[in-house]
Amino acid sequence: MTRTLTALCALAFTAVSVLTGCAHDIDASVPPTPVTTESATTERKSPNTWLSTVLPTGDELSKAVGRRVGVDDIPPLLGTIDDLRDTVSGTEDANSSCIAVVSPLEKQAYAASPVRAVTYSTQSTITTGAVWFSSENDARALFAALSDQWRKCDGTSYTTSTGGLQFEHQISELKSTNDVVSAIVSVTSTSGGAPVRTERALGIARDCIVEAEVPVAASPDTLDQSTAATDVVTTMLSKVNAAQR
Repeated sequence: MTRTLTALCALAFTAVSVLTGCAHDIDASVPPTPVTTESATTERKSPNTWLSTVLPTGDELSKAVGRRVGVDDIPPLLGTIDDLRDTVSGTEDANSSCIAVVSPLEKQAYAASPVRAVTYSTQSTITTGAVWFSSENDARALFAALSDQWRKCDGTSYTTSTGGLQFEHQISELKSTNDVVSAIVSVTSTSGGAPVRTERALGIARDCIVEAEVPVAASPDTLDQSTAATDVVTTMLSKVNAAQR
């Protein structure tokens, strides 16, 4: 009887051990409860990203200037007002309001305004850019002030100094509408050579001001490009109005 009881106890102990081991194996095979979190690879777009879509494509530039314009793969600059150009800081040219006409996207032209973001790019000697303001009223106020500056600079000369050379900028042929102002700038160096002509244009749509600078071809065999910057600005203004923000 004792031997039989001992055998039964051993059998029961073995059964409990097996069951316990199986239970452990089953628990280990159950996957952990998934945690519903946002994927680490998901990147939220910057709220300013839309601004770069306002810049013209290669096809749009080509149509405006009447020749094929190659566009590189380098993304346009997208940043704050501190990223705008500053070609005259600390020079005797800094106090002239005409710098906003002869040089596109200068920081000093926008420094006193509440700017949210800026973007610009240079493709094949064509510079384009856009500045986004805190409100449409802020953009309109600055556009009106800049337009007045451009009108006062029409028919005048403006001299800049770079690397020991002086450059005379002759501003002429100013045209303006409610939303676009443009001018022709002819640049002559003290070192000699033929003047280099560009068209400058400035435009406004909603809470954005856009700019363009396009060289004007001197050859009589090429398409007249004296309105190319205006055409580029008009295209950019359409894109500002259509942009999804």
